[in-house]
Amino acid sequence: VGRSRRVHERILAALPVRIVEGTGVTRNVSAGGVYFESATDVPLNGEIAFEIGLRSGLDSMVMLCRGVVVRREKRDGMDGIAVQITDSRLVAVQ
Repeated sequence: VGRSRRVHERILAALPVRIVEGTGVTRNVSAGGVYFESATDVPLNGEIAFEIGLRSGLDSMVMLCRGVVVRREKRDGMDGIAVQITDSRLVAVQ
């Protein structure tokens, strides 16, 4: 029986993503990675910098991330992009 290679629990969430090439929406997020859909062309195995918008009550924050694209697939006319996060930090939005 095959085992999952995932280390971190995934949470289903539709959060806005912004990358230099455009925008997208997350489908799931974990401490170690994110899967989002976008109409942008992001190279497989390439490094990527992106922001995930977060909102908690009246406060807004952005998670600034860097990572490596580990999977790409076509989904309903969009690109599904899986990224292993290598660095991240939270920043309050004024």
